[in-house]
Amino acid sequence: MKFTCFIFIFLTVEWGYTQISSTLLKTLENNESYFIKEVDVNKDGILDKVVSSEKYKGNELYFFVNKNGIYELALKSINFSEDGGRIIEEIRKQDKKEVLQILTFFPDGGMDKAIYDVDYKDGDWILTNTRYITKYWQEDYKKTYICDVKQGLLMKELVHTEKAGQIKQIPDSGDRDSHCKVDFEIKKNQRGLLDYNGVYELTGRNECRFKIKLEDNKFDLESNSRKESGAVEVSKENEEIFFLFRVEDSSRNLETKTEFRGEYKDSSILIQNYGNSENPFSQLEECEDKYLVLKRTS
Repeated sequence: MKFTCFIFIFLTVEWGYTQISSTLLKTLENNESYFIKEVDVNKDGILDKVVSSEKYKGNELYFFVNKNGIYELALKSINFSEDGGRIIEEIRKQDKKEVLQILTFFPDGGMDKAIYDVDYKDGDWILTNTRYITKYWQEDYKKTYICDVKQGLLMKELVHTEKAGQIKQIPDSGDRDSHCKVDFEIKKNQRGLLDYNGVYELTGRNECRFKIKLEDNKFDLESNSRKESGAVEVSKENEEIFFLFRVEDSSRNLETKTEFRGEYKDSSILIQNYGNSENPFSQLEECEDKYLVLKRTS
């Protein structure tokens, strides 16, 4: 008899919770202050419903799990909108291991975005990573910082102010060059050609202090042992971009013109400095490293 009563009470509670979930979902669906996305939030292959406050309408987030056509509230959390800061932009499915991404942006111009990765594991939804994307205008190009910050916070706990305060933010401006990926937007000039103008400096511990300045189809080179200038030719092979540097004037008083090559990738010039026994060559003798990376700095 006691077991039968327990089952009855359990079913009554379940039915009541289902009714409450259904009523809440209908209320949110009929409220213009919220939008709904269909996403498989618990990785069971069935589309569930994600409900979020609209832009400027709040910071609420709900997951309703689809159980045989009946949607039950499984999570109440935040959509990462901030008072006076970034606000919700969209929620999108994620093809990778995470179940979804929540995108926020700063609405008053410029580029200031945050992308929050949410995963499902062991019955909980977890904020795993935040990608901060910030862009600054400098001279005639845009410099973009892309900073991935690991989180590891339970979504259900972020409704509490003290827990939300544990979300790690973008690194300080003085640390971003070393902790974040830096991209430079490559514009097209009036002739429709890509513009690579800028200064590229050698990274790493190499002692040769190597620097190249590109301006249109000319370059200036400076190291700890020479200064050179000349013409640069740009070519494209299978979506890869290559530079051919032809030295025309050198502090070394060269009797013959020399040249060296590099690949353009991720706002940097990559140079294989020397070859091997089967393919011997040498490009920049004063630098000992086999691979040189000149990162765009201005």
